[in-house]
Amino acid sequence: NPMALEYGNPDLKPSFRNNVQLTFSNFDRTSNRNFIVNLSYNNTINSVASAIYTDNHTFVTESHLENVNGNWGVNGFLTFSTPLSNQKFSITSRTSANYNENVSITGDLINGVAQNRREGTLGSLTLSETLQANYRCDVFDFTLSGSVNYQKADRGDNNGMSMANLSNNGETFNYTLTFDGNLHLPAKFDLSSDFNYRIYQGYGENSNNRNTAIWNAQLSKRFTDDSRWTVRVKVYDILQQQKMISRMVSETSITDSENSTLGCYAMLQVVYTINSVGKNGNQRGGFP
Repeated sequence: NPMALEYGNPDLKPSFRNNVQLTFSNFDRTSNRNFIVNLSYNNTINSVASAIYTDNHTFVTESHLENVNGNWGVNGFLTFSTPLSNQKFSITSRTSANYNENVSITGDLINGVAQNRREGTLGSLTLSETLQANYRCDVFDFTLSGSVNYQKADRGDNNGMSMANLSNNGETFNYTLTFDGNLHLPAKFDLSSDFNYRIYQGYGENSNNRNTAIWNAQLSKRFTDDSRWTVRVKVYDILQQQKMISRMVSETSITDSENSTLGCYAMLQVVYTINSVGKNGNQRGGFP
């Protein structure tokens, strides 16, 4: 592509990625209460970055690979789950946060010569919270959850400039409401359904018009006394709204993407379960 020239670099040094991680977990067997905390830090020595030089008159760009230092990230998550007094209900909370910073290099292309090298940083902050409730009994079970995901991208160079050209200053919000249920019917029939409603904000002028409602449903029938044979019919994307909107942040760009799928379709499955554990709990080889 004569408008986007790319050059390698035989003098690149090897990169080394370092990671430090700390995890604490506690599980109470009596109450089935679970608590996990994780913190981690990583950095890369001699990371490889693309230096982009642009001709402001012809808009030709040249990309050169260089070693840089200053790429690092910190991550953490906390998970807590506990059943309620009757053990049929349980609640789970998941909280996570991560921040990554990458070095970016830009410059000017003047008369075919790369000049005015400028080094800056691109930071990305992501915060998320998910709250989930579960109920289980002999006849049915269901899961209801809600989540929010916040992402902010910010570019700064040695002049302190920010990414003013991005909508909402680089901030996006994803909200998700999910229901997943199973109903056990007579004659070994099972009816399952899941529903997801997603709200996207901050991805552009029309992002609020791209909210999606995704509904899948399945009917299954178990055969034989041990229920090893199962026939399932599942219908996907009944409302024909399946699509995903996401933001990818790298040291040189911020890219919003929207992906669609096939639309509504059905799938028939015939499943045979192989159990390699005997009635007395002893391991058995081969097919039953």
